[in-house]
Amino acid sequence: MDGLLSDLKVLFLDHDLLSYVDGNVDALLEVCEKVRMFYDLGCEMGKVGELMGRSKSIFVEHTKEVLMSKIEYFSKLNVQKDQIGLFLLSRPEIFGFDLEGRVISVSGFLEHFGLEKKEMESLQQKYPHVFGRNRMANLPHVMRSIDLGEWFFEKMKRGDHSLLVSYTIRTMEDDLDKHYMDSLTRLRAKRTYIYAIKKLNFLHSIGFGENRFAVKTLSLLNSSSSQLQQRFDCLLHCGIEYSKLCAMVKLSGKILNQQESILEKKLEFLCNDMGSSLQYLDVFPGYLCYDLEQRIKPRFELHKWLMDQGLCEKEYSLHHNSLQ
Repeated sequence: MDGLLSDLKVLFLDHDLLSYVDGNVDALLEVCEKVRMFYDLGCEMGKVGELMGRSKSIFVEHTKEVLMSKIEYFSKLNVQKDQIGLFLLSRPEIFGFDLEGRVISVSGFLEHFGLEKKEMESLQQKYPHVFGRNRMANLPHVMRSIDLGEWFFEKMKRGDHSLLVSYTIRTMEDDLDKHYMDSLTRLRAKRTYIYAIKKLNFLHSIGFGENRFAVKTLSLLNSSSSQLQQRFDCLLHCGIEYSKLCAMVKLSGKILNQQESILEKKLEFLCNDMGSSLQYLDVFPGYLCYDLEQRIKPRFELHKWLMDQGLCEKEYSLHHNSLQ
């Protein structure tokens, strides 16, 4: 409680925030609710009063909704929440940035942020499904899908956050994928366009660029966008790394057509019964597409019997041939 009172004294009295809300109980309450948002992020009471005071514009010029949208945006980078709070307090101008509607070229944006050419080429080979165009709103997940979430956040903490505003696509043709655009035109002519575009937007939201990989993966998905998101989140919760999961979806998009409970059971069998690790899914994500009771378990039991009888010396493999 002493820490809270200390922060509020610095904010309201030392930095004269009280004059902005004097006599307005609702405004005072809203400021306190905004202060609580930063405590909820993990900012330590009694340690951030001065920082809040120097950035008092956050509490008087922006609504709670704007604060929450920026907090949620940077939280998608999966960095420590208290670091997000301190970053936003130290860079109050970010609350005025447009981080939603603008279109970006992933390669152009990375170049703008100082990524070296050799590293760019390496990422394009490793994560081709991420490159192309996307929206600024999806940028945090784009960065995570190429394992650059922490790199990106550290760059902004060091003062490069202004590059978010200064970036623009160089030309109308910059990173425009003709195959993607042609596919989008054909998609618009279909009766299921609205349903399909929601699924396509889901792919872009997790990091897929506007490219042929997104189009191909879209053709494999037969669930709603909300179901796809729930299953993607389920696999993340089970311990699969973000960038690896996106790569798995690129290789075998059908894994997201299955219910969460089924996916969890297959992962449990993989790790507990088969004694394998989640890393096997990097090579063979298609494992998750096979029926657990009708295919995976019977073949694994047969393999164990062969091993017990001394008729097989090889360890059980998750390779495609093992499950056919």
